[in-house]
This record gives sequence, structure tokens and C-alpha cells, in this order.
Amino acid sequence: MSREVHLYVSTTRYQNITTSVVNNFFQSVTNAGGVCESGQCMIDYLNSLGGLFGNYANSERLELFNDETINLTSTVQNVQDISKTFTDFSQSFTIPANDHNNRILQHFYQSDVNALFDYNLRLDSFIEIDLTFFRRGKLQVEKSNLKNGRPESYTVTFYGDGRTLKDYFGEDLLSDLDYSSLAFDFTSAEVLARIQNNANLYHVKYPLITSNRIWEYQSTNVNVPVPNWLTATTTNNDIHTTSGAINKKELFPAVRVSKIFEAIIQELSRKNIIY
Repeated sequence: MSREVHLYVSTTRYQNITTSVVNNFFQSVTNAGGVCESGQCMIDYLNSLGGLFGNYANSERLELFNDETINLTSTVQNVQDISKTFTDFSQSFTIPANDHNNRILQHFYQSDVNALFDYNLRLDSFIEIDLTFFRRGKLQVEKSNLKNGRPESYTVTFYGDGRTLKDYFGEDLLSDLDYSSLAFDFTSAEVLARIQNNANLYHVKYPLITSNRIWEYQSTNVNVPVPNWLTATTTNNDIHTTSGAINKKELFPAVRVSKIFEAIIQELSRKNIIY
């Protein structure tokens, strides 16, 4: 049984947005309890002045060859090297370079066209099978194929959404995650409790580790008599003394790993990468 496959790509066009702007204005006034009349007159008047233009984002369906097949390969994550490809991708296939596709891809074959696309980046895309959503991802326009100096087809490749982990996180760092749920008062009593308590009571604790100085404990052995000619001295690194006691600002908090993963999942959900 043959299935009907549709390939959509997100496009950005510079076009007249007068009607949508006016409609949004009327809707805002109505929501605020006001009444607007003669909306069409406002649209006609603005168009007579030249109209309102802007970038309009939309998803449009590309036309495919009737005999062209899209072979989609699903791969599982390589746990040995998470930087490798672990999502769906297709073998390269061709689509016709007809007027419809040329308009959507903004004449990729023509280098002097001032397109709104950056073809160095993959285009947001998705596939439907029998009008049912199948997979969201990215479309890479590889090249245009010319015949007798005229465009005949485009060679493209479809990748599942998030080809590598870098596609998900970009330049984000662990420090950019939201740790507000782990916040607590930075008091001496609170820090001491998070050092002494061995139970799983806290998600943030303070290991007795510092990079500020080398800690010593009873650097002068008080149990060994000191000769009269030798003065017993201690250093500021001796945490057994008042002057060398550990300062809470020397310590760095340690976060439970599971909470870091939860923060990552929360960030991916915020970006609508996972649901």
C-alpha cells in the first residue's frame, strides 16, 4: 500500500502584513472591552499609503517527484561517544526545481538573489505521512542540479531534530541552568549543617576541600615537649587554631548530579526540545 508523503519547510518572506496587523489591533481592542468599526476601511487606507511590510514566517509544503523515495534511517545513541550522530537522517534525495519550490527555496541556484535564508544553516522542517505528523527536523539543501543552464532539481537531506548534543545546547553552560529550586541561606550554621549531615537530607553539600590554601591540623605537635631554646609556633593554615579556622567562603558547594540532570531536562522543556 502506497503512502502519501509530504515534506514541509519553514520559510520567511518579506510581504504585506497590513491585514494581520489591523486584525491583531482590532482583537486587542476587543479583548480590552472596546469596540472597533470599519476595519476594511483601515486596511484599504493603509494599503493606499503603501501598506505595512515585514518578515512573515510560515511552513510550506515542497513538491516532490512522484517516483522519488525518501529513505529515513533511525539510529540509536552511541553511548560510547555521545558526540556522534544519534538521530534520524535520510539519504540524499531530489525535489523538482519548479516555480513552486524555487519560490520557497528562494532560487537557491541563483547566487545573485538576495535570499532571506542562510543556506549554511539547516532549515526547520517536518514530514507528514498520509496527513499525519511523522518527524520534525532540519532540511539541508545540498546543491542545485542544472540541465542546459536551467535548474532541474535540488538535492536535499533531512535530519531529525537535534543531530548532535551541540544542536540541543549550543553554547549553553552548566552555569546557565536554573538552580533557583536549590537556593538556601548562606549562613555559617547552614553551611556547617551541610558538612556534618551524612543523610540524604540536602541536595547541596559542602565538601571539606579548598584551593585557597593548604590546610594543616595541629601543625605543632602539642604532645611532644618543645625544647626551651625552640619557640612553639603555629601557622595561619592550622585549622586547629582560631586564626587558621576554616572560613565558609573558602568552601565550594557540591550539587547532587541527579539535580543537574533535572535542571537540564527543565531547560530542554523550556526550549520545547522535549515534552
